[in-house]
Amino acid sequence: MKSLNLLRGPVSNSSLVSLGVYSLPELERECSAAVRPFLIDGIIPECSLAILAGDSGLGKSAFAYQLGLCMACGLPFLGHRVKQGKVLYIDLENGKSGIVQVCRALGRSLQLERLPENISIGTERFDKAGIEKVLKDVQPALVIIDSLRAFSPEAESKNATAAAGLSELRTQALQYQVTFLVIHHIRKPSKEGACPLEDSRVTIWMNEASGARALINQTDVRIGFDVSRQDDSRLIVKGFTRIQGEFGPLYLRRVYDEEGEPIGYEHLRGIELISNPAQQEAFKNLPPEFRFKDAKRMYGREDQATSDFLRKCEGFGLLLRVEKGLYRKVAE
Repeated sequence: MKSLNLLRGPVSNSSLVSLGVYSLPELERECSAAVRPFLIDGIIPECSLAILAGDSGLGKSAFAYQLGLCMACGLPFLGHRVKQGKVLYIDLENGKSGIVQVCRALGRSLQLERLPENISIGTERFDKAGIEKVLKDVQPALVIIDSLRAFSPEAESKNATAAAGLSELRTQALQYQVTFLVIHHIRKPSKEGACPLEDSRVTIWMNEASGARALINQTDVRIGFDVSRQDDSRLIVKGFTRIQGEFGPLYLRRVYDEEGEPIGYEHLRGIELISNPAQQEAFKNLPPEFRFKDAKRMYGREDQATSDFLRKCEGFGLLLRVEKGLYRKVAE
């Protein structure tokens, strides 16, 4: 069967193109030329609007500062390649001494000799003229706004207000070739509790975000930040990017210094996702393909405990259930 190559098709009338009407080959050519490369590989494209939502107190600011420092230094962010560039972090939440403290801690975690000079910190709210002046002078590739509630409180109130605010950011993103990452909160959970991100499509889970729906629906990248249901000492990150669709989950573990202070995050992969030593050992001893009775023998526990163990491994993407009672290891 011949492969389809639209680029070899006929060319349409140029007068129609001026009206926004394209032949399919022309449209493919235009889109191929206009594809935006990623700022953070597989997560955030250049010149896009991104929102990071999660409950208060989980460490969203530390996560965002680690992202900013990695980009400023050209270091991989949690295993993802970055495009090195200037960063502007508008921090209206943590105070000047708190900012210095978290950046020093992250600098130690990233083994930096000194904090980079191409990350600038804004500690005051900007009006439209003010932020445009900063964008002109700093020329950042990434602007992190922490948080939306502090930066533009009215943006949470109505869809029209939120849409207008995002439209303004999008105009600035294109004019100044900059990406915006906005940090946001989720609503207080109902009596039934919020649905865990781990069990949800991120596009559904983002409905937990506080305020107007336009804040989510009119962004290019939506990133959820939550506690792992499998292990509440871990964090989970899942996201959605227009065109590419969902990414993740990424499982994170806080990194601590010798005094027990948190200094950053590391990306957990493979068997690292299993925190229980006995379960780690049992997983290592399982053959590439096995049945429930084999797992029960290796784990040395009863049916329910073995079933819970296997479900956890499935949730982490370490196992695939081939058929009832038959499993295959996906990762080591």
